[in-house]
Amino acid sequence: MVRFVHHELMAAVAWLSGIAVGLTAAVVRGSGPVRGEALAQAVAVVIGFAVLLTLVHASGLKHVSHKRDFETAVALPSDVRLPRRNPLHLLFHLPYLLLFLAPGVLALFWLDSSFLMALLATDWLGRAAAAVRWERRHGRLVWRGYIHDEPWQLAYTLISPRFRP
Repeated sequence: MVRFVHHELMAAVAWLSGIAVGLTAAVVRGSGPVRGEALAQAVAVVIGFAVLLTLVHASGLKHVSHKRDFETAVALPSDVRLPRRNPLHLLFHLPYLLLFLAPGVLALFWLDSSFLMALLATDWLGRAAAAVRWERRHGRLVWRGYIHDEPWQLAYTLISPRFRP
């Protein structure tokens, strides 16, 4: 069981780290240098796209927003032990390792794909930001993976003094 926010942030961190490693390897290998103006424009577009996706995820639009998923989450029983581990342990699971390796390999061999791959990471960041906003407004923490048969089903706990995120 893992907090939804941590899941989304770790996916984005793994993806963006893979892009950074791939770009570094591509530059060392001798691919064309990245110009400062183009890099600044790319960063501005990625930040703008991240803000736009965050607004879309927080809006409640059907099929793109997780707001409805959060509202239909089931309450966790009070006797469930919540994980106390550092969320960085997620980076060592196979899916996150693949999220690290895939963009790194793509960026190494196809340098032009890095911009598009950075836009993909903004989706995870937008979901995490929308989840944080929803959690703070409703006083609940959203978890995924409580129901083993349905790992994508969300559950929630109330924010209590014994557990501070």
